[in-house]
Amino acid sequence: MSQVNYHISSIAGLESEWLDHDASWISLSEQEQLDRLRHQDRRREWLAGRWLCKHMIQEELSLTCQHTMPLSVIEIESLYGGRRTSRPRVIIDGQMQSMEISITHSNDWIGVALATKSGCSIGIDLVSQTLTNKHSLDVWLTENEKQGVAENSDELPIIWSIKESVYKASNRGELFRPLEMEVYRTLTGEYACHYKALTEGIDYSIMVDRHADHIFSITTIKNDSLAGVL
Repeated sequence: MSQVNYHISSIAGLESEWLDHDASWISLSEQEQLDRLRHQDRRREWLAGRWLCKHMIQEELSLTCQHTMPLSVIEIESLYGGRRTSRPRVIIDGQMQSMEISITHSNDWIGVALATKSGCSIGIDLVSQTLTNKHSLDVWLTENEKQGVAENSDELPIIWSIKESVYKASNRGELFRPLEMEVYRTLTGEYACHYKALTEGIDYSIMVDRHADHIFSITTIKNDSLAGVL
């Protein structure tokens, strides 16, 4: 399975960086996407995600190129024909790339997962550990998951995050329906998920970790095992 890199950063810390940079780091197409966003917090999250994505891609490409790729030629495209795509796409110098990226944000944190080689789909999701039962769990958790959370409330943000990252990695445009997923632990203690896109024979992995006061998960699915399932 392809190497997946990830990075989680404070949005406030990144903001000072992009504000000090020449505005040309955003392409005309990306500026059009940004202009669609009216809420200031959403614009800030969008800018943080693009800034972090581009720097991670720039760093990866510097390992194989003899020069540093300008941020202005790296585009993160999330609209196609005026509509949102199932996942962001990477364009460099006008050419679509085989890289896979996933972006997540929660409170003042932004996270990006990146696979620079083709062969896998990825999804990352970041959730506050203080996520409580005040949320409507009936639309999120199966009966088995509710029982697990009743026994250990720490499982709630983990299950929540895994469902989001599994959906991001596997979806091909279908709606997000959390109750169609069920997160569980294998006999070896690893997290897994029952879902229509993760049938028997699908090669996938789920990583769960903590960052500051947040839980994050990264789901990686080998593309050739996913083909034809959905």
